[in-house]
Amino acid sequence: FTSGGQNQLGLKKDDLLYEGENAREALKRLPRSTLEERHLRVCRAVNLLLKKQVLAPEQWTRYSEDPYLQPYLEEVQREKSAKRKPNLFCVEK
Repeated sequence: FTSGGQNQLGLKKDDLLYEGENAREALKRLPRSTLEERHLRVCRAVNLLLKKQVLAPEQWTRYSEDPYLQPYLEEVQREKSAKRKPNLFCVEK
């Protein structure tokens, strides 16, 4: 996580998650405030990159602040997995 310098930009690990179908659904389930915080972190990081700057060390993201999206992503994956399992109690005629 820290080797790429994302934490120096104030980004969390889940901010960099590939937004596939499951991730997009998980993002929809985030509380609005969490989604807005994510958006602000990404915008700030882009701005810092353009200026070739990093945050002051006391503003760096700590690994303990991660992850915020994982519980929602796991929920989406469980739901999709449950939909794929055949219902053994229903017999089609």
